[in-house]
Amino acid sequence: MAGISFVLVETDEGLCNERLKDVIPVVRGDAKQRDILAQAGIERGRRICALIDNDAGNLYITVTARSLNPRAKIIMRARHRRYAEAMKNAGPTNLSRSTREA
Repeated sequence: MAGISFVLVETDEGLCNERLKDVIPVVRGDAKQRDILAQAGIERGRRICALIDNDAGNLYITVTARSLNPRAKIIMRARHRRYAEAMKNAGPTNLSRSTREA
């Protein structure tokens, strides 16, 4: 991704190793952990994407990211309609809802 600086946070060691081979900066760990987000440099990020497959996790990442970096634009995914309304209050700049209910 030429011209776009980013850091990927990933829990899967195999995927981390693949991304490192692709020269993609990656932090291995759980993005729901404050120290992992800090290690990824979230306080310096201009845009943050919370796109894991768990609504509660995306909510936690968004709230934590907002507390560490109040100026960042945050994109957050909601998979379940029933959570989407509550998630809007977490402070994302953009809330994307998946088209299918899981």
